[in-house]
Amino acid sequence: MALEVSSKLNGRWIVFVLGAGQFDKRLSEAIKLMVSKTRQLTCVVITFACVGFISPSQADDWPQWLGPNRDAVWREDGIVDRFPEGGPRLRWETKLGAGYSGPAVSKGRVFVMDRLMPGLDPAKAKLLHDGQPPRNVNFIRKLLPGSERLVCLSESDGKMIWTHEWDCPYTTVAAYAIGPRATPTVDGDR
Repeated sequence: MALEVSSKLNGRWIVFVLGAGQFDKRLSEAIKLMVSKTRQLTCVVITFACVGFISPSQADDWPQWLGPNRDAVWREDGIVDRFPEGGPRLRWETKLGAGYSGPAVSKGRVFVMDRLMPGLDPAKAKLLHDGQPPRNVNFIRKLLPGSERLVCLSESDGKMIWTHEWDCPYTTVAAYAIGPRATPTVDGDR
């Protein structure tokens, strides 16, 4: 009785025709060879991925929701498939108010929206009063005072460049958390 075992390795097919006594030994050798080649390829891929993290790369702008073409596709070179263990290096951090807005990035600036509530200081990121914002109890409509704003930050260090703020009270009837949800859109210089 003979058994044919084949495998593709580096673009070439390896075929073994084995008798009953040779099967275990030859199959074991073939598996060891494939594992060895896979480890070598993995090392090469990891090396190139690390070089990509070390060398600075200029990312394309992301001026609106889902990117330049609203298709959620990055087209620049050097995008990694996975973040390193522990995540990417934190470049900067800025305290903002509540909200669900995604950032828009254009010409070295980051645009995002947030919500400010009386008694909450986003720079200190803690409540300045003892109580929580009013909640919807027994479906009684109450107004939650506050404002929303568009914030422009420096892409390089996260420092605030300018803000535009407007009054925006919410009601407690909504069953979802409050805050702006729209991603700003940058159109040319506007």
